[in-house]
Amino acid sequence: MVNSERAVAEFLISRCLVASDLNAISERQFAAISTQLMIAKSGHAKKQARLSKVYKLRDSDQAVAATIEVRASPLMQHLQDQEALLQRRITELEPNFGERHPEMVISRADLSAARERKREEQVRIVQELENEVRVTSAKVDALTRELAKLDSDRLAGGQDIVRLRQLQRLSEANQRLYETYLVRLKQFGLS
Repeated sequence: MVNSERAVAEFLISRCLVASDLNAISERQFAAISTQLMIAKSGHAKKQARLSKVYKLRDSDQAVAATIEVRASPLMQHLQDQEALLQRRITELEPNFGERHPEMVISRADLSAARERKREEQVRIVQELENEVRVTSAKVDALTRELAKLDSDRLAGGQDIVRLRQLQRLSEANQRLYETYLVRLKQFGLS
């Protein structure tokens, strides 16, 4: 009897188990990580879809400037306003000055520089989207690994609980057997 009780205690200690609430905690953790993973996958899918749309626009020679990310950029707004002003200035100067006039040369150079800055900003925005996709992908991967580990731990914990219950039943059986022997000893007056 003492050996079987010791076996239960040693098993609990060796597995760092608390007999109650072990399964409930594991289930709550598993559910929480599962929820986080679903949210992360959804966010990743949205970012991936946005990036794919930008790639399609870029690859089909359509304006990447039409994407929400580009239109929402304050710098892009400023550069588009600057481009419009420069274009209007060139349109106003053309009737009065020739192509080689210093005002025309400067205005065209400024317009070219503004357009180049717009292209650079578009590239930066696409790179930012790519980074967001990489970050969300890494988060999905990390959560997937954590969920797999929890699932493995849960399985091992389930096996530990089965083993613990076996040991507890053995201990209880030994306790009942011991008590039965004590009762019989008393009946025969040997105690």
